Amino acid sequence: MIDRLISWLRFSQGHSQLASPPCAAEGHDTATHERIRSLTRQGVDYRRQAQFSIARAYIGQAIELAESHLEQSGNIDVAILRVRALHELAFTEELAGCRDLATQLYRQCLNIQTRLGDDIGRSATLYQLAHLAAENHDVEAAIALYQQALPLQEATNDVAGQTATLHQLAYLTKETYPSKAITYFERLRQLDQQGDDLESRIAALHQMGQVLERQGALDRALRIYRESLQLHQTDDTANAKAITLTQVGDIERRRKNLRLAESAYEAALSILNRLEGDDLHEQRTVVLHYLAEVKARLGETAVAMAYYKEALSLRSDRYGRATTMVALGQLLIERGGDLEGGLSYLKQALTLLEETGANPADADYVRQLLGSVV
Repeated sequence: MIDRLISWLRFSQGHSQLASPPCAAEGHDTATHERIRSLTRQGVDYRRQAQFSIARAYIGQAIELAESHLEQSGNIDVAILRVRALHELAFTEELAGCRDLATQLYRQCLNIQTRLGDDIGRSATLYQLAHLAAENHDVEAAIALYQQALPLQEATNDVAGQTATLHQLAYLTKETYPSKAITYFERLRQLDQQGDDLESRIAALHQMGQVLERQGALDRALRIYRESLQLHQTDDTANAKAITLTQVGDIERRRKNLRLAESAYEAALSILNRLEGDDLHEQRTVVLHYLAEVKARLGETAVAMAYYKEALSLRSDRYGRATTMVALGQLLIERGGDLEGGLSYLKQALTLLEETGANPADADYVRQLLGSVV
């Protein structure tokens, strides 16, 4: 929703010259122009109050007045005022939940804007049509529309528009077209360096790192993650920083760079421990679990057991609890000298896994562990 509002704001700003038409005609024309603008503004005011029926009525009057005057004069300023009001009506229908009608109105706008050579308006309309397509789960159509908007934004030097569109394209393509997504992220990365929206840059870099990681390009993913980490300057992005540090820890752990993994996990845990919020519990338990695994592999058994137990005390989901119980049980049996305690954890884990039925292979693995010990 915010992206669509930004898109429309850019569209409105791009047409700010409408406040004083460059080709001011007779007094009657000027009065008509102002009346069209006034009716449109009143409609927008009612829309902001979610009074959509009244908003439609005012904007509809503006369109009718513009069309009537346009038939008589053919004035280009009136044509622009008309398409602007039509765009407002489309946005009203979109906010009111009438997506099909909004799409029809946006397409009418697009046809008119194309005839008028209005690239700013076209890019805004294409952007919002793409949003509607994405919301209707028509990803391919959304991608195509965003791709049409992008060159128009480039031609009009609309950096904010390019940034928003590249974000959307990267997001929509990262699962099915990862190579394209990386290209969009790279373009966004270069473009974002011109701006000061740190949260946007951090989010883009983090997502780019995730795509690279899934493709197995771990060195590039680490470079991108670390570039992202350098941008965190305030507590506003502390949680995002912890997430990125966890990703770095995961890569280093899989590559058996245990000290680097340990450092990343500990930094993430330090941040999470000073942040408040129940929604952070799951993230904290994940970090605790993997930090415990790293500590165990480094031979720090007592520390590893303490972290596993802390993770277990925070975990509420049964599968997650079972996973931590298995790790803790194995550690107690193999290094803790507590066969009875280890077996207890493994048996509890097996019960949870059988109850969830999420992954039969996990339950079979625990049965094999139990069979090898008993």
